[in-house]
Amino acid sequence: MLELHVSSDGSSSLRIEDSSGELAGLYSGKCFDQVSDVIPSQWSVEINRRGGLSLGPREWIAGDFWERMMERDPEAESSFEVIRDAILAEDPST
Repeated sequence: MLELHVSSDGSSSLRIEDSSGELAGLYSGKCFDQVSDVIPSQWSVEINRRGGLSLGPREWIAGDFWERMMERDPEAESSFEVIRDAILAEDPST
């Protein structure tokens, strides 16, 4: 899991890369079981205006990062790969 978003209604979304070369998708937290309690050191917390909460790399959860990823921006893609690899390296269960 690369990011976690919790809405004010309690529902959750997980950002997961399920196919190399494709944009990491957001999936309902209902579809997954927790297998690790590791919190990546790259994560920050952002409380959204509507009362939700996002946990993930600051660069990803603030601003236009995912829009830039959808546009295949080379800087965003490079940053994603570096941060993703660091997150995955911290959790031995991945």
